Amino acid sequence: MPLFTRSFSMLAKIGLAATTLALAAGCANNSEGAGAASPSSPPSILVVGHSEAHAKPDIAYINLGVEERAPTVTEAMQRNASQMSQLVAALKRVGIAEKDIQTSNFNVRFERDLPLPPQPYLGGAGVPEIAPAPAPQASAAAGKPGVAAAGKGPRTLPAPGAKSVPPPPPAKTGPAGFYLVSNNVQIVVRDVTKVGTVIDSAAGAGSNNIWGINFELEKKDAVEGELRQKAVADARTRAEALAKLSGVEIGSIVSVSEVVSGRDMPPPMPYAAAKAESSVNTPVEAGEMTFHGQIQVVYAIKK
Repeated sequence: MPLFTRSFSMLAKIGLAATTLALAAGCANNSEGAGAASPSSPPSILVVGHSEAHAKPDIAYINLGVEERAPTVTEAMQRNASQMSQLVAALKRVGIAEKDIQTSNFNVRFERDLPLPPQPYLGGAGVPEIAPAPAPQASAAAGKPGVAAAGKGPRTLPAPGAKSVPPPPPAKTGPAGFYLVSNNVQIVVRDVTKVGTVIDSAAGAGSNNIWGINFELEKKDAVEGELRQKAVADARTRAEALAKLSGVEIGSIVSVSEVVSGRDMPPPMPYAAAKAESSVNTPVEAGEMTFHGQIQVVYAIKK
């Protein structure tokens, strides 16, 4: 089991920073109390030593892939397969081994087109359409009942009470939606100085989905040793301070155990990449990682 956790671990939540002083002397007269020690238990001091170490990450994980859409599922899958083949080839050209490329997600779904908003019309329900008044005419016949204006034929007015009807919407052409195919892979970059180059190569090969970068420490032996050494020394210091405050003296170690807690990893942030040119140079900083360790030690109290 791993000894250490990242700086954003749940140490603050589980409250292991408290140091416990357990003195078993005089417990024989209170053996019925909750958690009381047995008469044979020697008096002891229990402490938790803490440690911290720093290291630069030596490995990076990137999720990336291709998303394509088309009117038919066959066309969408063909486009996606073509772009994905170019992406994998580009990753291998920049040094990503085949064993470090693994499919993490493949999805096919149908996306419907959004309906068009209703088009306004002038008639309105229950409102009869009124013919506009004829324009004034210079002819002498203008204004006489039963005589049509010059150059105009007879005009038929709508029947009383007639209602206007909105025109039918135009017929839609093409499919009612489209098919979307996405294919993503998780890759391992074993040289963290090349993460930016890998991202640029992937985007240039058609990757339009890049889901975050996670930096990790693959070689942990040196950090684990440093954490243990510091935690044991810290436990000794804490035990001696508690013993001095209590007017006792610590003896030999009764037990030692590592305290392991979970990690609270932040979710990767999505990064949508358009097709990039070869001149793009994406800056990526690996930074430094902080690890924490804890050792629980029980010391006997000298009589």
